[in-house]
Amino acid sequence: MSFITFGTVDYLSASTGLWKPGKWHIICNVLAMEEPGFIVVFVTASSREEADKIASILLESRKAACVNIIPQVSSRFWWHGKIDSGEEVLLVIKTKGSAMPEIIDMVQTNHSYSVPEIIAMPIVSGNPDYLKWINSEVTG
Repeated sequence: MSFITFGTVDYLSASTGLWKPGKWHIICNVLAMEEPGFIVVFVTASSREEADKIASILLESRKAACVNIIPQVSSRFWWHGKIDSGEEVLLVIKTKGSAMPEIIDMVQTNHSYSVPEIIAMPIVSGNPDYLKWINSEVTG
């Protein structure tokens, strides 16, 4: 393990009760994941039908190894200058980072929203057999 300093932050000393300057550290694994790099992509859809359509397109094109479809997600968000809400369906997509540009294009082309949520988070660790499976199932 290694420390990477991203900035400074003051902290309250438990022993003296005084504020002291400190460092803000993030612990990261020195053995960084090699390509292809795995990600989880989140996409919200307006309906189960839309979610099923997007999931099928991503799976059939081999841009996703797995898509979980989570119904009845209550969303609250800013839209056109005001707070809005809606009931949505969440897709949780397991894939390679290299497939993200094509996933964005496919979702935007087949989504009813003018600005669909398409965000990705890196998989920093996982079951090696599962990650190998994602790697073998996704092209691009």
